[in-house]
Amino acid sequence: MRYVLLTPQKNEQQYIEQTLRSVCAQTILPKRWIILDDNSTDSSPELIRQYQQQHPWIEFIIMRDFRPDLNSTGGRSGALMNYARELIQDETVDFVVKIDADVAFAPDFFATVFQHFAENPKLGLASGHLRQDGIPETLHDWTGVRGATRIYRRTCFEQIGKFYTMRGEDEIDTFLAQQKGWLTRTLPVPFDHLKPEGIRSPSLVNHFDTGRFKAQIPYRFDFFMLTVLKNVRQKPFVLGAAMQLFAYVKTRWVKAERPFPPELGRHVQQRQWRKMRGVFSRNKSAD
Repeated sequence: MRYVLLTPQKNEQQYIEQTLRSVCAQTILPKRWIILDDNSTDSSPELIRQYQQQHPWIEFIIMRDFRPDLNSTGGRSGALMNYARELIQDETVDFVVKIDADVAFAPDFFATVFQHFAENPKLGLASGHLRQDGIPETLHDWTGVRGATRIYRRTCFEQIGKFYTMRGEDEIDTFLAQQKGWLTRTLPVPFDHLKPEGIRSPSLVNHFDTGRFKAQIPYRFDFFMLTVLKNVRQKPFVLGAAMQLFAYVKTRWVKAERPFPPELGRHVQQRQWRKMRGVFSRNKSAD
């Protein structure tokens, strides 16, 4: 199985060496690993160069003054991935893989993932199963795909096209893959997310961006409210949920922002309705 790895990174000196070790220990090594550094100010570039000297398939590119118009993390990640996409246009590979610079996994991670793809030709996009502090993430829907490890069958990657340069670009990729007839999965293949949970806790700005993104698609309002209720129990508790609701209402009905094709919105809403109907049916059966 031939694959290329793409990794946007910035100031990940605490974690990227474990990622480097994990990749270099794989039983199936990548054909290329392109690491795009978003102008880091810590020692992570030095760490990467040390590994690059030992492994010539690691390509390290520092992106200075790259897209100053993009401020959000999601937007910059999508833009960096689009830059990397141009670098691999002529590459003969079976898979394109995007991993974050703060993950770790076993030496057989990719060999096991590729086995799942070999067993299911309709599988177009998948990820590993996230562990935080050694605890596997609880999942009720295994058709979602985690952003930190995303494995694309090359044909699926090409059909999806360029990444959106905005928050939620990886979730949009999942929806696009499904819309084009591919299966998407979180696979029972663990990987560790190395950043402490507290660092990943969203601020009010992130809550606003989340509500805005879900309105732009747009999510069904009833499905959106179910996701908001889940956020009530997470920091900053009620305030974060209220910020998401405010952003959703403002974006969907006041400003009417619609950056995505209408057929994508219809696809997402149909899936959301099927999910809710399945939950309601199970609850009724339990009664």
